[in-house]
Amino acid sequence: MIDVQRGRLDCFANMSEEPNNSQDVITFRWTPTAVVVTFKEKRIYDVRTVEAVEDQIRSILAKDPANMVVNFSNVDFMVTRVINILLVALKWVRARGGEVYLSGMNPNIRRVFKLMRLTEVFRIFQTEEQALADLENQEK
Repeated sequence: MIDVQRGRLDCFANMSEEPNNSQDVITFRWTPTAVVVTFKEKRIYDVRTVEAVEDQIRSILAKDPANMVVNFSNVDFMVTRVINILLVALKWVRARGGEVYLSGMNPNIRRVFKLMRLTEVFRIFQTEEQALADLENQEK
């Protein structure tokens, strides 16, 4: 869990644990440069869905991806707790020399990231393909 009250980010404290929520709210696939995570849900707002996102991201991070591309193209609305999960994932991946790219955001979600100044933290692309191409260019 993310304990914002105490200033702790122990969202992925037990990385070896498998997710305990069977609700698949994301899909993912491995490419030579990154794992691509795509949200399946249009609205990510209820506790069960957010916990499933957290569990599934934790499971992916336990496999130590070199980089991660998160595709928001299906998402119309999400709670800020999802942003906290992504920030923890970013910290995890960067600690291992990688990067987390975001793609496919609708204007409303992109506006939230801009207002929170997260456009300075994450690399954001229009499409998943653009994000993967940038990662491939970084590898050269």
